[in-house]
Amino acid sequence: MLAEGAVPVIASIGDYEGRLLNLNADDLAAALAPALHSPALLLLSDADGLRLDGALVPALDRDGLAAALAHPDVQGGMRPKLLAARAALEAGVGRVTIAAWQGPGTLARILAGTAAGTTLTLTSTKEAAHG
Repeated sequence: MLAEGAVPVIASIGDYEGRLLNLNADDLAAALAPALHSPALLLLSDADGLRLDGALVPALDRDGLAAALAHPDVQGGMRPKLLAARAALEAGVGRVTIAAWQGPGTLARILAGTAAGTTLTLTSTKEAAHG
């Protein structure tokens, strides 16, 4: 698929002996991205990104991710997304973005940095300034 220029999309529903199961696509994508040497991973959600104290968090580094995971606002499906993002980053993916699908053009806007979302990296602002 990649050689043909297609973007793999991983569904979160699978079939096992005729029963539909939730596959947790975030964990699967977080494992596949580094195996494919992907520089970036996009985790789509019904939320436009991580919200803490009601505000959208546009970016998180290593320290911010640790603090977010300890924050009481991180509940439900956002916790597994952040854990999957951390796993992908620690396995070599350069950045992970959590954002909501908003119809045609969403992927292009996310990749261009013009869509709402939260982008996670392991490099802190201080490390980037001195790197």
